[in-house]
Amino acid sequence: MYILLLATGWPSLVASRSFEGASLRNLHDHGLLPESHVAGLRLKSVYVAHRHSPSAALGDRRAEKRRWRLSRTDVPEDFSSRFFDDSTENTHRGRLLSTYPKSEILQSAAKIGFAYRTPRDQVLSVTAVLAASMPLAAYNVTYHYEKWKPMYDNGTSLYVNWCDNETNDTDCLTLSNDTKFQDLAQIEKQVLTDSRAQIKTVMGTSYKSDYFEGSRETGCAQTGSTGERCFGDEGVAMSHYEDDSSMIVVFQAGLGETDRNNLIWQNKAWLIESFEDAMVEQWILNAQQATSSEVTGRKAADTYEFPVRCGFLNETYAPISDETAVSVASEVSVANLQDEGLWPLMKLVVRKVLAEGASFTKTVYLAGTGLGGSHAALISMWLKKNEDKSYDTYVIAAPGFQCIARDKYSKDMTPSDTHSQLKIYTHVMDALAGSVDQYSGTVCRYGLRNFTAAEPFYAYCSRMVGHTGPEIFWRPSTTSTTTTADDATAADLAAFAEYDVNITTAQEAFDQCHMYTHSIWYALMLFSDEDTLNLDGTTDGGCETVSPIDSADKYGKCPTTATATTDCANFFAPSAEVSMQMLAIIVGSTGGVIACCAVLGIMVVRHVQKNAMEDVATTTDQGPPATGCFARLMRNCGVYLGAKGVDRAKDARIRAKKARDKRKNRNFQEKANLIDAGADGGAQATMVGRQQEDTIENVEVEIGDNPKTKKDKKEKKEKKEKKEKKGKRSSGEDEDPTILEAVSVRVVKDEAPGDDLLGANVVEKEKKGRKRESRDTE
Repeated sequence: MYILLLATGWPSLVASRSFEGASLRNLHDHGLLPESHVAGLRLKSVYVAHRHSPSAALGDRRAEKRRWRLSRTDVPEDFSSRFFDDSTENTHRGRLLSTYPKSEILQSAAKIGFAYRTPRDQVLSVTAVLAASMPLAAYNVTYHYEKWKPMYDNGTSLYVNWCDNETNDTDCLTLSNDTKFQDLAQIEKQVLTDSRAQIKTVMGTSYKSDYFEGSRETGCAQTGSTGERCFGDEGVAMSHYEDDSSMIVVFQAGLGETDRNNLIWQNKAWLIESFEDAMVEQWILNAQQATSSEVTGRKAADTYEFPVRCGFLNETYAPISDETAVSVASEVSVANLQDEGLWPLMKLVVRKVLAEGASFTKTVYLAGTGLGGSHAALISMWLKKNEDKSYDTYVIAAPGFQCIARDKYSKDMTPSDTHSQLKIYTHVMDALAGSVDQYSGTVCRYGLRNFTAAEPFYAYCSRMVGHTGPEIFWRPSTTSTTTTADDATAADLAAFAEYDVNITTAQEAFDQCHMYTHSIWYALMLFSDEDTLNLDGTTDGGCETVSPIDSADKYGKCPTTATATTDCANFFAPSAEVSMQMLAIIVGSTGGVIACCAVLGIMVVRHVQKNAMEDVATTTDQGPPATGCFARLMRNCGVYLGAKGVDRAKDARIRAKKARDKRKNRNFQEKANLIDAGADGGAQATMVGRQQEDTIENVEVEIGDNPKTKKDKKEKKEKKEKKEKKGKRSSGEDEDPTILEAVSVRVVKDEAPGDDLLGANVVEKEKKGRKRESRDTE
């Protein structure tokens, strides 16, 4: 069986660069030599690609420049880890390991054998190899204590067997000030290192050299030609174990800040846009915990959260701090390293064991934890696309990989395909795994049965829920993560200070929670319980098949930073400051304009109404005006396009003349009616005729547009009558009786006088009279 151990830290083309040889003693001295035999499996070779400092023998001048090395070490058939057990360090280490007893659950986990009888055995065996393959530098006491200080200061450790007050058992430690604080971190380091060796012994090997060299906060003492993988170094390391039927390739996560920077570099968009909702969903659905107003109330207003969000957006994160050095060592271009990070180096190392086109009679397994687990999934998808080979891959306590595969590595793999070979295991409240990116394949969640308020990390996990990704992950070197306006009041400053304390507490809670939920050791301890990991490989939190994101991502499951970029630009856009005097001027001017518009509007409405009433008469006298919207608008304003100017005096004279003509025609009509009808008697007819004439004249007076007074009319009439009588007397003519008879009038009561004296009504009456006379004659 082969087991391939990879420690992350590498970039995307597989280069032809050859690996330098490194001795087993160098690997051992630098803490890079794995166990030689594990449950019948034998270590064959070790490949290392890492960043290191030159030997101190080169002088201080050259020691300033750290560089990258690719090395390979073949392990002889007769080699045993016991070859180096005579060292002083290992003798000292043995005494330290026997001093601190492990907890019962860790003792049980350390006895896990390496077997493939059932799915449960497979998961347990792979998890045990992952835990045992952790590099010694991973147990950096200083880093652990600083990161998980509250847990150590409280004396909290699930790995150490503590004595109860009523227990006199000698195989336990009494909790006291001597075993708290940084001392507890040291004890825990020794306990886990002992468990690491015990696992490998249970797997069928003799005790492995577990020389430990704790890494420093900065720098690293270097010896040997190949250098060692220190806590602050970057790179990828790989080893493999094999037996007669199986080969296992294990990928490890990076260490310290490099691991965190790599995570953020890959998933910044997700952490900004989706992390908050994903963690709340994980708390409610996966951990099956109830939400509360306290959780929902942790969402801060934009005034406080946006400076943090935008600061995180603008912060530069890189998976490799010195791309030039890596490029020289690996022959991968700087551009590829900047675009793809450690991915090209991962492919470079894998090809040293799984050569392209090679066929294997042994069953090949891939495994990884942390970012190493994400890389294991990516390698699995890559091999499936390029070689059409599907290797069972175990991913434990690792972030998702669907979106980073789409965004960064789609040319090397097809993430939208179904990848049933992927088997993912994540704690129900591991937000570094379950709330970062998305999975595909079979996803199982563990730890639900043990996730209760009695657990030392439960309260911390509860406290982090409800915060955004930038609030959790943005940790600038300044003392405050927020900014305040220059003119902020005392109340504003107090609110910002409270918010700063709030997110600092959330960050601390996040770290303490993941001390266990994201730990491969804690996963191994839980898997040793048959109530957590079932015989068929399923878990207490349930398993499900997760479909991959479609190639078009039509539901937008993979976010981008476009929205955050726009929001930040708008949030920090400069705004003009308005003084009270200027504000008064603006308000007064606006009010004046509104008042003027109102008065003008009223005047326009009245003018339009007036012109609408005059429009008909004016257009009748002067002809139709021009048509169209513009002409109508001008007409409402008093301007008549297409019509002549108005002469009101002339119009009045024309109307008076028409009225006089109308009166004359009506008088003539009435007289014609009287003649046509005839007279009934001389005097009577004459009187009737005169009365009718007076009536007609009276009508004429009433109808005229410009009549004279009645007195003037009467005088005029009398003068006319006197003149007629005088003329008759002078001529000597008397009234002829026959003529009077002819002028007799026949009045018809029901017949109204006609309006048009020369019209059709008169003619019609004359025809009726002739017909009547004709009948009488007959």
